[in-house]
Parts: sequence; structure tokens; C-alpha cells
Amino acid sequence: MKLAIRKIEARDRPRWQALWEGYCAFYKVDLRGAVTEHTWSLTPACYLGDLFVDPKTRAKGVGKQLIDWLIAEAKAQKWSRVYWATAETNYRARGLYDKYTPHSGFLRYVVKT
Repeated sequence: MKLAIRKIEARDRPRWQALWEGYCAFYKVDLRGAVTEHTWSLTPACYLGDLFVDPKTRAKGVGKQLIDWLIAEAKAQKWSRVYWATAETNYRARGLYDKYTPHSGFLRYVVKT
């Protein structure tokens, strides 16, 4: 199938709205109103690009202190969320991360260009 891909235009709104509603239904989320108008959230979010602790200080609470500080900062700044990714096999880190929240169930795909 050959597609014509172009920048979005105002006339695309009705079709985008239908697709957006389908997306929300698929993921079982309700994002009506202002969130839909802003697309995703009304406040900033924090993506923790990486958390690497010196191997000499691992398992001594450093990672927990860093995450606790970041979450406190997020609350103080009224960010909508803090999120990060890790390797599926990074069991040591996941043991810490799972104490905060269960993983989202999403897998991350990266295409290097």
C-alpha cells in the first residue's frame, strides 16, 4: 500500500480524533478534555535517561536515594510522572525499581540512524 505522508493540517482533526479515541480505548485510558487538547498530559514529565551507580557503592542505598530525590523533586515541581527504562535482564536494578511501581509492560524499540 502506497501512502501520501505530509504534515498535519487543521482538516485532519476529525480523523485524528477518531484514531486518538481508538488508541485510548485500546490502552483502556480516559484522556478526554484538556489532556486530549494538549495530547498526553497537562504538566511536564521527567524521563530518567539512565541511572548508573558506581559498582563500589551499589547495594548501599545510593540508587534509592537518587530516585527518592527525583520523585520528591517531581512532586515539588508538579510534574505528571517520572519514568525510565532498563534492560529486561537487569534484575538487580529491577529489584529496586519494582519497589516503586510495577513495570509498564511496554518494550522499547530503538532504530539508530
